[in-house]
Amino acid sequence: VADWSADWPHTPNRYSTEQIYTVMAEMLWRLEKQSYIKRYAWFNAAPDLYTALGTSSLFEDDWTTLTPLGRMYAAFDGDVDGPDTETSYYLNNEGSWKRLVTPDGTSLEMATIYDMDEDVQWKLISAGDGWYFIENKAFTTRLRYDSGSDELSLVSSSNTGDDVQWNLTESEHGWYRIGHKASDNILHYRDDWGYVGVVNPIWDDGNVKWRFIKP
Repeated sequence: VADWSADWPHTPNRYSTEQIYTVMAEMLWRLEKQSYIKRYAWFNAAPDLYTALGTSSLFEDDWTTLTPLGRMYAAFDGDVDGPDTETSYYLNNEGSWKRLVTPDGTSLEMATIYDMDEDVQWKLISAGDGWYFIENKAFTTRLRYDSGSDELSLVSSSNTGDDVQWNLTESEHGWYRIGHKASDNILHYRDDWGYVGVVNPIWDDGNVKWRFIKP
């Protein structure tokens, strides 16, 4: 994995915090997967100290407040065996560098990595046989896709049918494709489309790859 904690000799750092966040998430997974790597550390400085680091800093200028990168680095517990049930996660999209959010418990949008409230946190709840309900922490509503109306939404946790059941297929390096039971489609987001939806599983770019990140 390339050294993205600094962008030598360029100043300021050419990469956004969102880009580096996505790279860090994969890098931590890769490092933990290698048996011959015993220790590692993120080269860090406050954003105003080295502009080549800047957007990759773990701390804000006060050296106390964690940046989104710092929060992920501190929360990472070395678990590379996949997301657990009944555990809160951010659902980050590789292609857009954004995360899934519900502003009202029924509709879906994408938020930046700076949104860390409970409306961007999700739990997997086992539905049996490798299928899951994906439930929002703030509203306790479940992700649903209606193939008849082609609508992705959130519904009450009393719903248990195939339209609210999803499975996970590991793509590579800790990224997952999220498949819908009733339609066989997969969860998808593209910035140029501007909405969260599902697409045919033949798609295999970063827009259909999701990472479960602990808050």
